[in-house]
Amino acid sequence: MICLTLSESICLYPRFDFGTRQLIFFVLDKYTQMGIIKQVKDVVQGKAPIGAKRSSKWPAVRKNHLKLHPECAVCGDKKKLEVHHIKPFHLHPELELEPTNLITMCESKSYGIICHLLIGHNGSYQKINPNVIEDAKAWHKKLLG
Repeated sequence: MICLTLSESICLYPRFDFGTRQLIFFVLDKYTQMGIIKQVKDVVQGKAPIGAKRSSKWPAVRKNHLKLHPECAVCGDKKKLEVHHIKPFHLHPELELEPTNLITMCESKSYGIICHLLIGHNGSYQKINPNVIEDAKAWHKKLLG
């Protein structure tokens, strides 16, 4: 995708509309761009189905969770942290913002594993690990004693 940069934080993305035969430009700020890129990446990796919508309150809830729980529940790493939903938000939207449904996991490979993928999703982002809390505690004990 080509971006015509207008400023440090704003880009124009061209798209040709074959119906009207016109070149259309979408204006996206860097925060919208990051959100779109993250959403597409999540769909491609199987982390969330197409059309799964986050609450507008999610960024604040995520930030607060990471402030309270700033390290991976599995390995203790503090890099590349993800806030994992114990019960997936696309299946249980009422639990998306519920603090008791969240656990911090990393994707940093600090012990040779991606904790979020291996423990949070049993090795595939399309899977759900109903025992994620117990598994995280067990692996934390194995890795860190």
